[in-house]
Amino acid sequence: MKPAILVTFLWTINLFTTSGQNLINYRYNCWNENDSILLPPNFLGPKYFNYTEGAIISFIAIDSCMVEILCGANADLALDDKYEKNDSIMNNNIVKQYFYSIKGANLYARKIYSNRFIIVYQHASFLQKKELDMAFDLLEK
Repeated sequence: MKPAILVTFLWTINLFTTSGQNLINYRYNCWNENDSILLPPNFLGPKYFNYTEGAIISFIAIDSCMVEILCGANADLALDDKYEKNDSIMNNNIVKQYFYSIKGANLYARKIYSNRFIIVYQHASFLQKKELDMAFDLLEK
């Protein structure tokens, strides 16, 4: 294969993997309705923790990166105490998203508050952060 063709081919593969094409659809049930979320393919789940007013739905990667969805009321999703808040996004004077990191460990977290759910990822490496941010950004559309 000629070098120019190989470079073009590799650039095209990279374009697809960085534009959300490496995310797959994971299905879960929230409030007795079927729903789904796009995540990288190395996640296992859903796993349900039911409580009186709803459920926490977890997807866990082999390296302990975790995505949790709160389908319930009178609760919040907690992050590991080691996380420090880096940034937030507000909408109509209400915080809708928080971004976190653990300095020195290169681990990242993000929390989204929406009308339908609270969703969190945590223990994400820098590469996982990029993929999960892409997936979470799709939720906001």
